[in-house]
Amino acid sequence: KVRAEILFKEYPAIEHAYNHVLDFRKIYECKSKSTARNNFEQWIEKTQNMDVKEFNIAARSIEYHLDNILKLF
Repeated sequence: KVRAEILFKEYPAIEHAYNHVLDFRKIYECKSKSTARNNFEQWIEKTQNMDVKEFNIAARSIEYHLDNILKLF
């Protein structure tokens, strides 16, 4: 925890990316498809605004496969 605090203080972009990943993981705790769809769409939009290549690749893939992903809910 101490190391993370030091790292995030020195590199705020890493903390931002870490929190974005946690936001993504929380989506899978949704109980309904409609809530999950809404959360995925919000995450994708937020990702596009971040302009991080790796996240954008993941967001496009999720967007393309969203209907299949939602079958898990």
